[in-house]
Amino acid sequence: MMHRRFRTRCRRTLQCCWAPRMTELRSITTGIYDCEHKTAPQAAIGHPLIRTPNIGRGRFLLTGVQRVSDDTYSQWTRRAVPRGGDLILAREAPVGGVALIPDGLNPVLGQRTVLIRPHHTKVSAHFLNYVLNGPEVQSTFAGQAGGSTVPHLNLSDIRALRFSSLPDLKTQRKIATILSAYDDLIENNQRRTAILEQALRASFDHWFDWDTAADLAQAIGQRVGDVVTDVRQSVLPGSVDEGTPYLGLEHLPRRQLTIEEAGDPRSVSSTKLRFEKGDVLFGKIRPYFHKVALAPFAGIASSDIIILRPRLLRQSAFVAALLSSDKLVAHAVATSQGTKMPRANWDVVAQLMLPAHSAKRVSEFEDLMAPKLRTLETLASMNRSLNSQRSLLLPKLVAGQIELADINVDASRVEERELAWQQTGIANQGGL
Repeated sequence: MMHRRFRTRCRRTLQCCWAPRMTELRSITTGIYDCEHKTAPQAAIGHPLIRTPNIGRGRFLLTGVQRVSDDTYSQWTRRAVPRGGDLILAREAPVGGVALIPDGLNPVLGQRTVLIRPHHTKVSAHFLNYVLNGPEVQSTFAGQAGGSTVPHLNLSDIRALRFSSLPDLKTQRKIATILSAYDDLIENNQRRTAILEQALRASFDHWFDWDTAADLAQAIGQRVGDVVTDVRQSVLPGSVDEGTPYLGLEHLPRRQLTIEEAGDPRSVSSTKLRFEKGDVLFGKIRPYFHKVALAPFAGIASSDIIILRPRLLRQSAFVAALLSSDKLVAHAVATSQGTKMPRANWDVVAQLMLPAHSAKRVSEFEDLMAPKLRTLETLASMNRSLNSQRSLLLPKLVAGQIELADINVDASRVEERELAWQQTGIANQGGL
């Protein structure tokens, strides 16, 4: 009996010694606040309403953001007034996106979001932003949100979230400064991408007239379905090769043709659709989100995405511009089915009449725009690589596998901003 008790005590001691040290989110925050569970009335101008589609991985996506009045702002911020240095997390649709509020934004929480207020003497807000968007926490979120019809995170799980122990505050700020250099490169590429895509859409509208019917004698088709085909090749995630990219709606950016991140097929189980490089991926659910992207690689996709393939290879730029045009997306929205979660009906969208064009005109457009598409693909590939490098670097830096003493990094800008946020918190008696 004595030997058995001794062995039990030894086993518990060893488990305690070898168990990794963890940090609980609520232990490094002064508050984690839920949103109002109702729709905020919109206004033409005013404060940005941050809904889940506006929350990217680490930054806000403010193109086309909805606005609310000062009165609504006052009512919707009664629990907590979001301020610079806070973070907003998406609880649902899609799950797990986190972004850091910059100074001067003065946002309002939309539905299915959570406000996280870091304790600025315990954690760097910039560093926490990277940790919450990093692979360890995102994997935890995916596990917590799985198993439901509409994946979502519970507020209690968010508050009790545990992740690897944090280094000291000085080291956190140094790591955040290193990782922000990747962000700067990514944002520069995204600005170039936005300019190129705007030029592509503007050129399409200039070259092809939606208000005039095409002359069938010279046209490549009469309706949208004449130039693309709806591909429905079902596949089980477990049957694909290891490393095959998976794309869900959460991976398709709004109003952007290029794709900068992908998921792991091992994280999903239901039947998916196979796609090939060069296919156009059209978000079926809530088509007003304008999620239309050009596949940069082959892989599998959610069944909530319509896989569209050009009937002729030398029409890729024309087809990409056509399917992402405001006219076609608006038609998909107008003919969608359902109220709470409307779905585009491709059989209906395919019947939309093509704008006036000729085969010669399409060929000339292709010659002009195909190089721009290749540039877009290059920029997206660079950003996917930068995102991957940043994700791989974060755990190594946190674990001390990379010696920071040998890296000359000036973290003063991050430190000054966070000290200012700390003083704002004290002045507002809202904690540190």
